[in-house]
Formats: sequence, structure tokens, C-alpha cells
Amino acid sequence: MKKIALIVNLNRCVGCFACEVACQQEHGLPEGEKWIHVNTIGPTELDGELAMDFLPLTTDDCDLCQERMLADGRPFCAEVCPTQALSVCGNSGLLSRLKLEDRVQVCGIRELTTSLPVSHEGTGVDQ
Repeated sequence: MKKIALIVNLNRCVGCFACEVACQQEHGLPEGEKWIHVNTIGPTELDGELAMDFLPLTTDDCDLCQERMLADGRPFCAEVCPTQALSVCGNSGLLSRLKLEDRVQVCGIRELTTSLPVSHEGTGVDQ
């Protein structure tokens, strides 16, 4: 089975929590239940200035919206991200993305239960 990863570019994530809200609405989750949670890191001092990072992490309940991906879409959290901080990549693209892009972290990895469609242009998914 193919594995896919949800990754976040920490330089882009501003901690708006749109991914959390969208996930709750998309899956009809009750108040307080989250399948993705934005963690706040900091504030820390960086070059004499205060800085904060935000790191979205998925829970075990998250399946990265496999039904949306099988219909040639993206996970809803990545779809609604206003800064495009969240994206999805497959096995082959993960290591190169982590090596080439500064401050990129893995938020969650899942095995796909079925194959993705061949065409995923514009979805942020590397085959």
C-alpha cells in the first residue's frame, strides 16, 4: 500500500486554526473533538525578537480525507489553508521535500486503502 504524508511549511503556517475548524465541519465532529490540532511553540527569542511557530499535527482518527483524495482532491485541511502551509506528498516526494525546503515538518502519515487516481495535477500530491 502506498503511504502519503501531510506536511507543513513552518514558514507559512500563521496559526489561524482554519484547518482545525474545516476538519471539524467536514467530518461533523462534536465540539472539542479534533482530528488535526495546531500546536503553538513559543514564544522564543530569535535574533533579539520574539517568535512563535505553529505546528499542525493529525490524530490517529485522521485518514487524510482519503475519499476526497480518491476523487482527485486534497485533504480538506490543506484545501482551506489560506497560506498553503499544508500539502500532501507520496513516498517518492517526501524525502526530497524534507531535504530541499527549509522548516518543513511531517504532520501525519497514512496508508492509502486504495490507489490514487493517476492525475493529481494541482493537488500537491507527488506520485
